[in-house]
Amino acid sequence: MRRQNSFKFTLALAALLLTPAAARAQDGPVWQVRRFDVTVDVPAATTRTLAARATVTARNVGRGAGRTLTVRITPAAEVKSVTVGGAAAQFTSRAESRTRLNTVATTLPAPVAPGGEVSVAFDYSVPVEANTGSAVISPEGSQFLPVSN
Repeated sequence: MRRQNSFKFTLALAALLLTPAAARAQDGPVWQVRRFDVTVDVPAATTRTLAARATVTARNVGRGAGRTLTVRITPAAEVKSVTVGGAAAQFTSRAESRTRLNTVATTLPAPVAPGGEVSVAFDYSVPVEANTGSAVISPEGSQFLPVSN
């Protein structure tokens, strides 16, 4: 039987999952994350994979229209789907050697003008192979702490 505990927390799992990518062009879009919510279904101790949804709301504070939104995520995560405004969106995921994270680039269904906002939801799973000081799944409870470099 799978125990479904939903957690909403920002700092602990966010450090493990999401960091906004830097803007590439001065006159292009610049994303400012206004809000993010992470919801995690913690499985029973026998199932060692977390199912998570991270919703990122970002404002375009740049001078150009934003056509993609890129985030960084732990390489342990497998992104299952991405939605924008409830509709499926195309995305690509690739390893980034400099940060040792994966980047997930989402193609937005319509350009976001300067001053506009977009909300993007990422559904993914993260295996927890063994209990460590920063990640524990047990019948008594679960704990997930941010990793520091």
